[in-house]
Amino acid sequence: MFLICHSMFHYYVGDLLIDDAVVGRDLQNIDLHFRYDENDKGERVFSDFGTGDLYREIDEYVTGVAGEEVVSLCLSLNMDKTHVSRLSDVQSWPCNVAIMNCKSTVLCTRKGSGLVGYCPILGMSERSLAPYLTAAGVTKSKHTGATRLLRKVLEQDFLEAVLEPVIELSKLPPIPLQYGSNRRSVYRTKIYVVLYICKSLYR
Repeated sequence: MFLICHSMFHYYVGDLLIDDAVVGRDLQNIDLHFRYDENDKGERVFSDFGTGDLYREIDEYVTGVAGEEVVSLCLSLNMDKTHVSRLSDVQSWPCNVAIMNCKSTVLCTRKGSGLVGYCPILGMSERSLAPYLTAAGVTKSKHTGATRLLRKVLEQDFLEAVLEPVIELSKLPPIPLQYGSNRRSVYRTKIYVVLYICKSLYR
């Protein structure tokens, strides 16, 4: 699964990026640069990520360093366990990627994100692992901690495999990416991960 996530991550993001249902046929669903939004009273409104201060800072930095024509593409990753059986005895841990530049009306729908992969879940209970932990020299009083550590190692290895291609891309100079189905809509782009959500890291 790690190899699939690593090699296919670019495909998942690219698939969202060229989909007119996501970015809009005329790119009306995505902000390529910071957009100042206000209501009819002239008050500033934070309507989408593209109108927020974080994106403004990223956009100003990228255009200041690389030029006005360079777009900053911001991604978010979300990973959380979910039950996949009627009795809630089978769990799955999907990891999804979304393009934060897209308008909220898109991000709040199914088409607003793509599945990157599934984080492996330790399929054995602490009791089932006990003989193996004991054989490895782990005392019984430390079995609970060792089991938790095994789960964390699986999570962290998965996350490293998912994030590695994004980190490598972020180190490169701006790369040309196509936005929407129009082959002429190609923009030099810097890629960032701006948001990561995973409940387990806070347990």
